[in-house]
Amino acid sequence: TVLWAGLYWGGVSATLQRNTVRFAPPGSGYVTRTAQQLDAIGSVYQGYLDVTSEVAAAGTGSYRVANVHSTPNASDVWAG
Repeated sequence: TVLWAGLYWGGVSATLQRNTVRFAPPGSGYVTRTAQQLDAIGSVYQGYLDVTSEVAAAGTGSYRVANVHSTPNASDVWAG
């Protein structure tokens, strides 16, 4: 039984798309998902999305996340 599942991501980027990621539960393709909450200080940000229903429905397996935004061609930046 899944009581709660949250997806968190963050990085260093000022792009307006930093509030979105691509999320894929086991056995499914990627779907663009938008943060329910986005906190930022300058370009450093963290996004959050409640994925309880998706995790409860899909069950065990490999979950994938893609397109976490970061600043290209810059040093000392990260995303994940």
